[in-house]
Order: sequence, then structure tokens, then C-alpha cells
Amino acid sequence: MRIPLHKVYRAFPELDRFTDAECERYIAYILKSRGRGRLISLAVSAVGSLVVVVVSAPFLMFAARRLSNLLADTKWMPSGGMSVEITTVLLLVLSGALGIGWLVCGDVLLRRLLFARLKESRCPGCGYSLLGLAVLEQGRVLCPECGQYTYLSEQQLSREDLLAPGEGGKLPG
Repeated sequence: MRIPLHKVYRAFPELDRFTDAECERYIAYILKSRGRGRLISLAVSAVGSLVVVVVSAPFLMFAARRLSNLLADTKWMPSGGMSVEITTVLLLVLSGALGIGWLVCGDVLLRRLLFARLKESRCPGCGYSLLGLAVLEQGRVLCPECGQYTYLSEQQLSREDLLAPGEGGKLPG
């Protein structure tokens, strides 16, 4: 499993032969062309996480006061005046957990978006990845595995979707 917040594209072996800069341009292209809906859902989940923190704060204060009263009867805490400190610690823990969860959620959404794009860019005949292959005349790609021609227009793909080299053998971007 890949560690969150690192290079998401390195989790996909299809992208291993490309440089980091090429992969980052590819991800930027994917997000620009087809990822806006998922980014909006990510923003909604971030707002939802914030609402959860705000709504749960009174319940945490109640739980902290109860915990403070319970601990006041033990040797750990001599008085019941520590509820503010306990509430603060619980809110910090909850905020940290929600923040990490939000970052992981964004990472998972990006990973799914990239997986879907890589799945679409496979040969319909044998499933071989067409990434990085040259686009021939009439917008078609020759699969080196099975020899079948794939027309990009039939698959709703473009040269950028395949990280295909342009004139002079350079990748787009």
C-alpha cells in the first residue's frame, strides 16, 4: 500500500517508465479535463468534516465534564476542574483525526480518478496499456501486444490521455 500524500502515480506500474514531471502533468491534465466533479465532492467532504467538528464540540464538552468528574474521584486528578483541558485535548484529537481523514479521502479520490483513466487507456482487444505509444495517422494506435489498431475517437480518448509523444518524440506538456 502506498503512503498517503506521496506520489500517487507511483502506485501504478503503467506510469513507472515516465518521469515525475510527465506524471504530474498527466495528473494535472486528468484533473482539469475530467476531475472537477470529484474535486467538488472532496470540497463537500471537507465542509462536512468541519461541520462534524462544530456539531460534536458540545457533546465532547459534556463527555469531558463527565470524565473530569469520574477522574476527580480517583488518585489521578485531585479536583474536578480539569474539564476544559480534557475538552481541548479531545477536540484536538478529533480535529487531527478528521484532518488526516480528509487528506486520505482526497488521496483516495485522486487514486480512483487515475485508475479509471488508466483503465480507459487500455487496448480493447487484449487489455495492454496504450500509454506512451505513438498516435498514427487517422488518430489510431497500434497495440504492440496483439497488433490491433485502436481508434482514439472510438474510445473517447485523445493524445494527451495516452501521454503519447508528439512531433519529435516529446511528450505533451
